[in-house]
Formats: sequence, C-alpha cells, structure tokens
Amino acid sequence: MATVTSKINQERALRVSVKRIEGFTKQFGEAHRNLALHAAFPLALTPDLLYQIWANFVPEAPWTAVAHVLLSRLCREVGYEMYEMEISDRNLLLRELKKEFGQQRLDELAEFLLDYVAQRLTEDDSDIQDLREAQEWTALAYTKPSELARELAEALSERVKGEDMAEVLRLASLVENFAEPLLEAGFEPLLIYSRGIVSFARNDIEAAEVELIEIPIGTVGVVIYYIDNSPDNSGYDLVEPGYKGIWKTSLKPGTHAIDTEVMDVVIVPTHEIVLDWSDKEKPLFRYDPNLQALKLHSKDRFPLSIELTLVIRIPPENAPKMISRLVSQGARISELALGSFSDIQQYNSIKNLVTRVIKPTVRDHFLIAAQGYELMYLRNKGSELQSEAADYIKKILNEYGVEAVTTLINQIDSPNKPPRKPNFGSNRARVSSLLPDERSGTNESEKNVLHNIPRQLSTTVWVIGDRSSGKTTYMAALARWPEAEPSTSPVQKVTPINDNGEELITKAKNILEQGEQLEATDLDANVYEFKDYGLQIVLKDQFSWRQPWRSFSSPLVKLNVNCTEYSGEFFQDLLYKSNTPLFQDYLEDCVQADSIMFLIDGLTYRQDTEYVNGLNKFLIELDQAKMGAGKRRIALVITKCEQPELWLNRHNSKQLVRARFPRIMRTLQAWEQSGSGSFNCFTISAFGMLGERYPEPNVKRIRRDHEGIRKSVIKNPQRWKPFGLVGPLYWLCTGERNMKLERD
Repeated sequence: MATVTSKINQERALRVSVKRIEGFTKQFGEAHRNLALHAAFPLALTPDLLYQIWANFVPEAPWTAVAHVLLSRLCREVGYEMYEMEISDRNLLLRELKKEFGQQRLDELAEFLLDYVAQRLTEDDSDIQDLREAQEWTALAYTKPSELARELAEALSERVKGEDMAEVLRLASLVENFAEPLLEAGFEPLLIYSRGIVSFARNDIEAAEVELIEIPIGTVGVVIYYIDNSPDNSGYDLVEPGYKGIWKTSLKPGTHAIDTEVMDVVIVPTHEIVLDWSDKEKPLFRYDPNLQALKLHSKDRFPLSIELTLVIRIPPENAPKMISRLVSQGARISELALGSFSDIQQYNSIKNLVTRVIKPTVRDHFLIAAQGYELMYLRNKGSELQSEAADYIKKILNEYGVEAVTTLINQIDSPNKPPRKPNFGSNRARVSSLLPDERSGTNESEKNVLHNIPRQLSTTVWVIGDRSSGKTTYMAALARWPEAEPSTSPVQKVTPINDNGEELITKAKNILEQGEQLEATDLDANVYEFKDYGLQIVLKDQFSWRQPWRSFSSPLVKLNVNCTEYSGEFFQDLLYKSNTPLFQDYLEDCVQADSIMFLIDGLTYRQDTEYVNGLNKFLIELDQAKMGAGKRRIALVITKCEQPELWLNRHNSKQLVRARFPRIMRTLQAWEQSGSGSFNCFTISAFGMLGERYPEPNVKRIRRDHEGIRKSVIKNPQRWKPFGLVGPLYWLCTGERNMKLERD
C-alpha cells in the first residue's frame, strides 16, 4: 500500500512540475527556460553562482533572467541568498538539459561547478564546508556516478559509526536528491542502504538489515543467495538473480547494498594474474609464494627441475561458473568470502582456485610428461613440451571458466649438467647501464682509482603516469628551470640525450606558458613510434656528492631522465589492455628500469582503488623481469602540489600519500618489506606559488585538449618558482634524500 501511495505522489509531483515549467516558459520565453535548465544543475543556488552560470553558458538570455529564475515558483529561498529547487522540478529540468544539450554540457557544468566551489567556498565554517561537499557531489552525480556512490556510502557509514544521526539524515536526503542519476547508473542498492539507515535512525531496525560493500575496479562480486524461491535447488546451482543459489549475473565494480542475513558475496578479480613456479622468494601479496620449481624425474631417471610461468584470467561473465565449480569440489562459501573486503587485495577465490585446481593440474601434467621422455629430449624439445602443457592446462581451466592466457617454460635444469634455458624466442628489451656508483660493487683497487680520478654518478630514471599526471609538464619544467631561474634552480644545465629531448627543450617555454602540446602517440601506432624524451640533468656542485670532501674535486652529478610518451591511461590499461602488443612492448621497456618514478595527480584521490589494482599488476611484472632484485627504487611523486588541499602538507609527503592514497601506500610498503626494492614519497609542483604571506597557485587553466583534459599554464612567468622537481631524481640516484632539493 505504501508503494502504491508513493507512486501516486511521484506522478502527482511530476504533473505539477510540468505545469510549473511550462508556465515559467510561457511567461518569460525560451532563453529564460534555457537558463532554468542550467540552474537546475547545482544542488543549491546563490545569486552570484547563477550569474556566473548565465555568463558562461546562457549569455543570450537577458541579465534580468537571473532574478526571474530565483524569484519564480521554480525556486524557494532556504537561507540568506540561498535557493533550492523542488526535487521533481530539478529532475525534470535536468532531463531536458541532457536531452537538448547533451552529456558534454553536463561535463562542462560539472567542471565549472568544481572550479567555482574551490575558489569561492573556502571558509572553515562547517555549513560552508557541507555546502561545498554537496556541490562537489552534484558535479560527480552526472559525470562520475560510481565515484559519487562510493563517497556517499563511505560518508554514510562513517556517520553511522559515529552515531551522528543528524548527519545521517542530512546525507540520506542528499542521496534522495541524487536518486535519478544513481538509479540510471545502476546504484539502486545505495538508495536501499540509505533508506535502511534512515529507518535505523528512526529505530525501525527490521527495515535496516543491509550492509554496504564495495566491489573494487578490476573485480566482480559473485552473489550466493539463500532464500529458496525455486523447487529442487541444491543452493549452489547457477540461477537467475532473486533465486536461491549462485546468481548467473555478478555485481559490477561499485558500491552495493546486500542483506547479510540471506546472501554472501565472493570477490573474483578479472584482471590477469601471474603464477610463477620457481624457487625464488616472492612477495606475500601474490598468489604464488608457495609455488616452487617442479622437482621431477625423467624417463631415464635423471632428476630435473622445471620453472614455468602461467598467466590466467577470469572473464567477468565466467566468475559465477568458477565459484560454482569450486563449491562443487568442496570449497566452503564462508571460506571463499572470507577476506574479500580486506585491504590486502588478495582474494580467497583465487587462492582456492590455485590450491584446488591449478597447482595439482600443473603438477600432474608435468609429472606424467617427465616420466614419458628422456632427459635429452626434454632439454632439447622444450617448445614441444611447452605447447603440450599449454593445451592441457587450457582445456582443464576452461571447465572452470578460467582462461589460460600464457603458459611459458622458463627453465629445464638437471643437477648433473649446467643449467640451460630453452630458446623459445627472444624479447626486445632496453637495459640501462650505470656508471660506477655505490650500487655497482667495485673492488678496493677500483675504489682507489676512482678516488684519484673523480667519478660521476649516473642513473636512468623511467617516468610513468596517467595522461593527467603532468608528465610532459614535469619534463618541460626540468628543461626550462635552469634557464628561467638560474639563481634558485639546483640544476646547472640540461642537455638533450636524443632528438625528442631536444624538441622538448626547444618547446619547454611554450608548453609551460602557452599550453603548447607535444605530438601525442597514436595508440594504434607501432611501439617504435613512441616518442622517448631523454634529458640529462646536471646538478650544481653543492648537490653533487653526499660526502662534503668529494665536492672539491669531483665532477657534477648527471641524471638521465627518460619519459616515453604513452597516450593511454597507464594504470587502467594495465588491467584492461595488457594483452595488446603495443602496451606489452611499452611495459616490457618499463620493467627493465631499476629507477622508476610514478607521477600521480594529487587531486585524483578518488582513483586510489583503480590505481592500486594496476600497481599490483605492475609490481608482479617487475618481479617477473628478474632484474635488479632488491636494488630497484620507486619514487611515488604527488604532482600539482600548488593546489591548496595539497600545499599545506607538501613537506610531509608520506602523511599526504597515506591520507589521500592509503591503498597505494600499503601496497608499496608491502613491496618494500618483501625485499623487492625500496620506495619513497615526494611532492612536486611544476608551477609553484605566487606570494609569500598569502600564497596562491601560479597557474591558470586555459582550455581542454583533444582528449578532454584541462590544460594549465603558468599564470605569472616572471615569478615562476617550481619546487621539488629534482628531489626524487636525487634519491633515485643516490638512495639518500637532500632536503635542500625539496624545499620551496
């Protein structure tokens, strides 16, 4: 009865809204209506905000239209110079806005609103901060609803845990305001959760038995439902959603509300997973720490050891089938679901798959194969053995809905003969050579020679990041710094290593001051068409050596920096495009470097989960490369630290990363603790700040590029003072931090 009443009320509200908007249009005309359409985008309106919307989006309307909209029946005053629209009016206007102006206009309004609140709503007053938060969420609602759903869910959970029921009810009302875009994007569970929390706040416990879960990017959630709505069902058959059993349709990445009394959810990763059978030590966050090289005997009774690598993938649509097969083999649902929502990013669904299926399958196949052939055949016919293994493993795993992407025998070794690696084909790789330094292991006589003939430190740094992370701007700032700021820059000179580096130096000034773009690489191009921008950075003498006594006779430190222009989204492509030959070649080059600099836009903290899923895969690729184990250094560099929310913590880089990118922080700490290498955090700004007492970012946004990314340039070139650019390079080279290189 309540549902019927609610539906009648909604239909009545819609009819009233249609009449109200038609009356407004009839009274004032089409230009006024267009302004009303745009005015519906913000959650709350002020005269200044609506005036800015009029000036930027509907200048064809008369300026008096601002007052006409605010004082019409479409808006109601809720505070001093603060106006809101009825939900039904707002939703109808927004539907018309999208229909007539398209999704691009919604994106433009979202960008405008984010810029507006960042510049105007800066006071510490709690009401102002609540309004800013609500407006930011509004911008996300129609452009990135999955991010909105996650943030709203987290905020609701925090308020519930803090027993702040007034805040719970406020947030729940915001969820209702965003109901339409959330429903359209498939986030009805968040609405259910929100309404359940409201019921809880009102002591209606029965209506609140829901729990919010997050399905990370790169995974799906397999639902096991326990309410019997169909006859003769064992409970673990594949069924349509709503029936008892394992649902054929999985939950997609995002936030979902589940009834914990009647269902479980098992997380299944859908990106590629690398399994390595070898005796080397492997990081604990992987799924193969316990997989060792296979110890077997050939037909002629020679002992042998086989090392191999298997790459698997579970397509999203096959995840329910895999779980169903595991359960049929004795795996318990409680065991599979345990730990699914921990921060370790290691899921029991895959651990069970490896233990119950993959490990015995691989072992049994090679045991039989080894007993069927003599040692010399096995050593000389590795490619045939590999092909047979690939076909067999693929056939078995296919029964579980699992793809065997690659099966590769790395080594067949017998203790009675020198180890020999089969020649299964060669891989193109670039290996950076280092001039002697503390990592090169020189002997005592060499040290004496190097003491008398001053040596130089040199290392090649590989710069990696998404398109919006500021790679080109960073490289341009390095190239431009000594020329533009010779007195304050720690860089004495910059010289090109290659033709592309020379192009970068030539264009650096225009890139920074006019937003000129370097030519982007076509993602359909050949890998050899990637542009590799190489620079040699020479530091001034006071920064050249860690030991002061060396500075009297030693040459300057030379740092070689390479930035290959990859035009895709690096972390996202790691998960979804890693099979493409182009990305494989790019990645192959990346993992050969022993000094890696990750650039991450400090404002993209909402992508922490996506980043960490890609990062996990990259770290596995690093480990597979078997180069520089334990000696690699990774610098995690937060860019755009001229922005106010980053500027305040610029000198406490680890705290900043821990607060904004906690999952990345935990993943890199685990990687370091596993002995794979070392990492450190840094903050930089290629634009810097203006002013001492009241600093402001020395940056202005000018336009979007052809990919839709906003371009930024230096606001005041005469007062340009970047900071932190060389700090991460120095650490990657020496292993020690020089705080003078990291100061403003």
